[in-house]
Amino acid sequence: MICPRGIKLTSLEYLSLRNCINLVILPEILLPMNKLKFVDLGGTSIKGLPLSMQNLEGLQILSLEGCKKLEIDGSFNFFQMLPQFFHNLTQLILRDSNLTILPGCIEKCHSLKHLDVSNCKRLQEIRGLPRNTTHFWAHRTLVEADSSTLNMLLRRAIVSSTICCYSLQGQRIPEWFDHSTKGNSMCLWFRNHFPSLTGCVVLRVCDDIKPPYHMKFNFFISINDTGICVSCFSWGKVDCVSKNGHIFVLNLQPHFHHPLDLAIERALSTKEWIRGDVLITMGSEEDRSLGVVEWIGVYVNRAFSSMEDVRFTYPYSPNDTHVEGT
Repeated sequence: MICPRGIKLTSLEYLSLRNCINLVILPEILLPMNKLKFVDLGGTSIKGLPLSMQNLEGLQILSLEGCKKLEIDGSFNFFQMLPQFFHNLTQLILRDSNLTILPGCIEKCHSLKHLDVSNCKRLQEIRGLPRNTTHFWAHRTLVEADSSTLNMLLRRAIVSSTICCYSLQGQRIPEWFDHSTKGNSMCLWFRNHFPSLTGCVVLRVCDDIKPPYHMKFNFFISINDTGICVSCFSWGKVDCVSKNGHIFVLNLQPHFHHPLDLAIERALSTKEWIRGDVLITMGSEEDRSLGVVEWIGVYVNRAFSSMEDVRFTYPYSPNDTHVEGT
């Protein structure tokens, strides 16, 4: 492929050189290009990024997917360059690269919300994550979710409520989750307010289920013996689950239905305990009843919910008289 030595297209908003396998050197950015938001270099043979990329002051999305020759580790200061040059970067895609360590300095990328290091089969350690990262994919790597550092980073993200959806290698619910149970469902009781919940699910592939998969995460509550779905998250075309175990971590709060049903508001105002059920379904696109969910867990965010108003066992004694959900 023949490329110009320099680029000075100040009106350019999107630049894609994807799958230009003969591209080894990226052209110099000769002038500030504030309008360029998305640069896709996936599948190229580039070994490094020129310092002139600091002229991409408005860059928001950078894809380096499958850039096997990119010298991310070693002498190339890629991660130190990111916060210095790209103050507006919100998405970084390093999927299927030769990354071995995600360094702690990436925490300085304060605008980074989406980070994808999945399928980086040499990735052995994650030392940091930006505090504002809401979506993080790290499946098919050598890093396990229960490693001490990653466990700490996961807990920090959950406590700060920045987490939206994380996808990681793992075989069990972290021990510091408030409650976990085997299977694809669990129940809890709450009162006064909806609890701020983060769910975690352990998935495993069955031999008779072929990708892509479909995952559905629902939260039902019972009012007068009637089940009402108040939160629903659906993820189609999931292809990242492995036989070795995989976990999804999801903040349920953004998926609550608003406005609330009048019956729900009345039930909350009575201060009676209300039953809630978390249900996960996982299967193929053709048959979504095929179960591969091994464990499910829940963490209650103390910044928004009081543990006095949440129970994981039946909250009433046998001698109590009450009408549930009224």
